[in-house]
Amino acid sequence: MRVAILGAGPGGYVAALKAAQLGAQVTVIEDIEVGGTCLNRGCIPTKALVASAEAYSKAKDMEEFGIELRGELIPNLKKINERKNKIVSVQVKGIRGLFKSWGVTLKEGRGTLLSPKEIEVRGKDGSTEKIEAEKIIIATGSRPAQIPSFIFDGKNILSSDDALNLTEMPKSMLIIGAGVIGCEFACIYKELGADVTMVEMMPRAVVTEDMEISGLLEKELKKKKIKLYTNVKVEKVEVKEDG
Repeated sequence: MRVAILGAGPGGYVAALKAAQLGAQVTVIEDIEVGGTCLNRGCIPTKALVASAEAYSKAKDMEEFGIELRGELIPNLKKINERKNKIVSVQVKGIRGLFKSWGVTLKEGRGTLLSPKEIEVRGKDGSTEKIEAEKIIIATGSRPAQIPSFIFDGKNILSSDDALNLTEMPKSMLIIGAGVIGCEFACIYKELGADVTMVEMMPRAVVTEDMEISGLLEKELKKKKIKLYTNVKVEKVEVKEDG
């Protein structure tokens, strides 16, 4: 059986490996990088940043343990990102290695579903190729939501993807949305030295979770001196000349 899979994220690459193990001839189409959001722009890189932020926080308190730090302790975002990218790269190579081991064909390009049994792949060089399969699995994942009233510019107005790759520490940061992603970035950049404010249109943080969990998280945000405003809707963002 021939199986084609659109997307090589956690859903797509696991399905590809399982299908190959069961004897299918598998082709995976991916236009960014194997591993998807979780590995490249989500769970793994954010946890690498969390680890760096926690290490910095602990280092600042070393004198309590009788360890003296001589000289200024400064978080270096460039080196923090280099470490994060290295961790991601190792995991990406691991998935590519598994594909090779199980005979999974990886087509790097953007796939378009032409019919229930046919996909057109446009490669990064502009070339096109048609893939036929008896079964097609759609595992295309998601991307940061673009809000019309404030367009991401990668400099002043950032998506969660942009926030993963800052090269300079901002003095202050406003995070719109106090869901799990917003709260995680708030804690990371507060630990690294930014003055962080959060606004949330719902009555509490992480509103999809139980109220008890929201309450505990809000206490932690307050303890970290992260300002949180709930029941607040952002209608407009203006970028001034001074940034």
